[in-house]
Amino acid sequence: MKKEKKSASISFLPALMGLAGPYKLFVILNILAVIGTAVADAASGYFVKTITDVIQGDGMQMLVGILPLIGGIVALGMVCRFVSKTTAGIYSFRVVRDLRKRSVDSLLASRFSRIENRHSGDTISRLNNDLGELRTFFQDSFPKLVYYPLIFAIVVAYLTFMHPLLTLAAFGFVPLLLYLDNLILRPWSKYAAIEREALGKMNSVAQDTIAGIPVVKTYHLEETLFDKYKQSGDVFLKNMLKRQRLNANQAPLEIFTSFLPYIVIISLGGYFVITGNNGMTAGSLFAFSYLIHFLMDPLQEIPALISEARLASASMKRIQDLLAEPVERTDGFVRDAGENQGPGCPQIIEFRQVDFSYNGAEHEPVFSGLSFSVPEKSITAIAGVSGSGKTTLFKLLCAFHEPAAGEIMLEHRPYARWKPEAIRSMYSIVAQDTYLFAGTVLENISCGKPGAGTDEIISASKTANAHDFIMELPQGYDTFIGERGNRLSGGQRQRLEIARAVLKNAPILLLDEPTSALDAHSEALVSEALSRVMEKRTVLIIAHRLSTIQKADNIIVLDKGKIVEEGGHHELLEKKGAYYRLYLKQCRIDELRLGESVQ
Repeated sequence: MKKEKKSASISFLPALMGLAGPYKLFVILNILAVIGTAVADAASGYFVKTITDVIQGDGMQMLVGILPLIGGIVALGMVCRFVSKTTAGIYSFRVVRDLRKRSVDSLLASRFSRIENRHSGDTISRLNNDLGELRTFFQDSFPKLVYYPLIFAIVVAYLTFMHPLLTLAAFGFVPLLLYLDNLILRPWSKYAAIEREALGKMNSVAQDTIAGIPVVKTYHLEETLFDKYKQSGDVFLKNMLKRQRLNANQAPLEIFTSFLPYIVIISLGGYFVITGNNGMTAGSLFAFSYLIHFLMDPLQEIPALISEARLASASMKRIQDLLAEPVERTDGFVRDAGENQGPGCPQIIEFRQVDFSYNGAEHEPVFSGLSFSVPEKSITAIAGVSGSGKTTLFKLLCAFHEPAAGEIMLEHRPYARWKPEAIRSMYSIVAQDTYLFAGTVLENISCGKPGAGTDEIISASKTANAHDFIMELPQGYDTFIGERGNRLSGGQRQRLEIARAVLKNAPILLLDEPTSALDAHSEALVSEALSRVMEKRTVLIIAHRLSTIQKADNIIVLDKGKIVEEGGHHELLEKKGAYYRLYLKQCRIDELRLGESVQ
């Protein structure tokens, strides 16, 4: 285990730089520019030695002769630094842009069950914080990880050539110091990974608080959510402080590493110059003194850069986890718009002995042996108490989940033979909880049929009883409706969703009790719109209020994932079973509501 931790930062670098493959030209240019910078910096030490010795020896003619060379090296350093900064900026931003695109593509292609199990705040944290950390690594840390070891090696080689004994005396202890430094910072990556996870949880709580602020204030949840945020914040702070403590433990070692070589060089080197032993000149001593910081900086910076690499490694792992999510299959049957259904029985949808449970077989099944059929252009209602599986049924219909056993048929073909995207193209959904995007009215309706013309959108809006209120908005169809459509009333949001469903013009309509949360006036407008939309379509309705399904051709009553009754409204009432009890309960609720409204 310790060996793994020790090599984590090393094994991480090739994998990370593999991401820059499409931009290897910029990476190579960056590395060459960094090499040029290191050579120019190291060469300056040679010029310090030469100039000092020349001045001492009264060789002004030689000094004039090397000035053009000095100017050339300075120019080389300036150009290389410019190229290094430019190329690092190019490939860092492009690599992170590609990663962000791949991450979003992966999210869009992921199975619905995986998206359901991950908090959106944590996902946003990965796309923002973790990718930001990777950009910083590519742009700043990687060029330095090339530069510092290189300048260190060049300068050590030059100083060893110039005076081996003084070099050995000044830097013989460096390997031991590097080992101690790595030993101190070894837990750094573990703390960084925990810190990143905690930051993701903090973002999740913050997003919940902002998105649900009316509920938060109504139910006085401020303290509860603050406590959750504080718990994650405490974990974040605790691990950040642990990292800072490691840095603090490293600081005395850095100071010792910085000053000891200076003391050795000035003391021992000065002695060699004064005594004239070992061929040490004043120029050599000046060169040693000048180049020493090119050795001290790497010793101080490389451990910090390795720590940053470990932090980037933790971020990279979180991004890789996102990219590794299982994706939906993309193969299967796609029906052309004008293609006829297959021959046989008239059922457009059929469940055959379907078993399903969330998160695998170890959980309690939602459905067990569920079987029913839905004839084409009929109205089928799904009734049952809360938790009986009504909403899960719609998720299965939309291929958001796959059954554990049995099969679902659509137009006489098993779902397994259909392309999931093609299955969803057969459905339009009008849900109780309408989701609208932060955009204009026109943009939200056109989601039903991207690329639809304005006339089509207006026609769909009229069918949905939405055109009149849209025209009363400040900019009509170009009015910005806010996040989740929060500038509109509930009834207005529902009618926009109906317009979206009309525009899609799918053969099957799924209704998740879209009128249950509306006032009487809005309910009347929405109900009128729905009655027009339902014509000549196959309709499935999730019923919370039984008054909305009395005209259904068939009512399926669910209880604990099984069908307990099936038939028409009057037929089921006569049985005086589960549906009858639901109906009586609903009647009492309606009476109470009526009494409250009269009062």
